[in-house]
Parts: sequence; structure tokens; C-alpha cells
Amino acid sequence: MNEINTASDLENPSIDTLKEIYSHQDRECWLCKEYASKLEAGKELKEEELWHFTNCIMAWEKVSQGHIIVEQPLEKAA
Repeated sequence: MNEINTASDLENPSIDTLKEIYSHQDRECWLCKEYASKLEAGKELKEEELWHFTNCIMAWEKVSQGHIIVEQPLEKAA
């Protein structure tokens, strides 16, 4: 697989980039599944559908790649 995660791809991903990333993600989101099927059928997504598809896929990509820093809990004072 070619490297598809360039900075510009991640900031403003194309539909093709989104479909490629989604195809490699192992997760369940019934909305994304519906939207991916719609795209495969050659249909266009409405603005709110595209917003969800983009944000859900890219958020999952960041989480699965470990790009999100999780704060460590503070230790209790003695």
C-alpha cells in the first residue's frame, strides 16, 4: 500500500482518501457503513453525511495510530 497519510491528506482528505482509509479500519459505525455503501453505488453524500464520514474516519485513524495523547491520572497525595 502506498503512503496516503500526508499532512494535506489528513487536513482536507478527498473522497478517495476517505474511502481508502475507511477500507483499512476495523470498526463498526453504522452511519459510515451506510455512507461508504452510498459512495460505492456512485451516489454523492449530503453535506452533513460527508461531515460525519470525514470526522468519524479521521478521528478513528488518529486514535488507532496513537496520535491522541491521553492524560495520565494524578497520583493521590499521601
